[in-house]
Amino acid sequence: MFTGSLAPLTCRRVKRFFLPLCFSTTVLYSGLLPDVKSSHRVEAMARGLGWKTNAALRADLATGLLGRVPDPNAFETYLKEHDFRNLAPMAFIHAISRATFPSEYSAIESVMSEHPDLATGGYGLPGHRSQPRAEREAELNRDRNDMLTPERLGQFARARAYLEPFGKRQTFNPKVSSYGLKHRAERFHRDRGVEYFYISNGMFIAAALDLGFKVKPDGIKALLNIASKAGGSESTKSEQPFVPLPRGARKRAWSNTMIAAINAGLAQGLFGLEAGDNRWEGNRAKYRFTIGGGIPAIASVTDAGFGELAIDVLVNPRGEGEDSVGVHAWWGFWAKVSDAQASGWLERAKGHWLQTGSGPMGYFRRDIVPALASVSVQPKGYSPTGRFMM
Repeated sequence: MFTGSLAPLTCRRVKRFFLPLCFSTTVLYSGLLPDVKSSHRVEAMARGLGWKTNAALRADLATGLLGRVPDPNAFETYLKEHDFRNLAPMAFIHAISRATFPSEYSAIESVMSEHPDLATGGYGLPGHRSQPRAEREAELNRDRNDMLTPERLGQFARARAYLEPFGKRQTFNPKVSSYGLKHRAERFHRDRGVEYFYISNGMFIAAALDLGFKVKPDGIKALLNIASKAGGSESTKSEQPFVPLPRGARKRAWSNTMIAAINAGLAQGLFGLEAGDNRWEGNRAKYRFTIGGGIPAIASVTDAGFGELAIDVLVNPRGEGEDSVGVHAWWGFWAKVSDAQASGWLERAKGHWLQTGSGPMGYFRRDIVPALASVSVQPKGYSPTGRFMM
């Protein structure tokens, strides 16, 4: 998590992943744009976040949290209008990545510097050998630039979270390649309720390298010295059989969690169902409640603009979870501080409903899903389903 001198901007939906923007005026540091003065960098940043000037950005942020979708074209247009032409590719998006996920960004930079032939697709030049080498090298450079975008950082973090429990053997494991392992990692996250579980072959390899696994290129794929089972033991021939959850269980668990949180906020007088009816002090409110009368939870509510409320919930919170509800973190953090994390939006301007068009959003431990899915929770004055507002 990153905190800067500016108030953090709320999460918005961008290209099928959540991109929280937590910026300070130093985010676009001189290493990304060495020929651009700091005054122009911050003005370009403001344009890229949807403001006309940096002063307007600061004035609006002083009033509370605001959501923005980044616009790299507006960012680059401003700089080109001021005669800055030789811009680093994707500088704005890389600045977002560095500011929001500094440890992951630094780790991938280190891996890339040691493995110049590694890109999002894996090892080696992409494309067919019949293509001119210059074209293939240009595509490799584009793919390597893409490794430092927020979407790829998410893939890297998911791959690393999957790999961390596995031990290392003395020799390379010939039974499975990075490509097969990355599919296992995707299933691992999908089965735990992660909505965006895709991981590219190259980002999986990068995560393995970051964790100290030995990696042997095999075409675009790679072999690893990974143990056959999490924990490093290879004495057991097979793992316990996987028993899938009932169809729709995670969606019901998410819905019940969100409805219970909204009902509790209404009952505690923190907000009403009409647009703008916010009764808490400051930028956000945190409050405790129970789901189904027995499962403890803590929620955070903030105004998302356009009449919406953004609500985040931690189920069975512990440790840092008590203070961290409502901030952005990877699912691995939520797994340490709670049994489930759910997020959603309550529409109040065009009607009263829980936005459900995108499906459940959050992280759920498998063993908590049946309990959350089975409780009976009825919405108080609003619909439990409704379209997803953009």
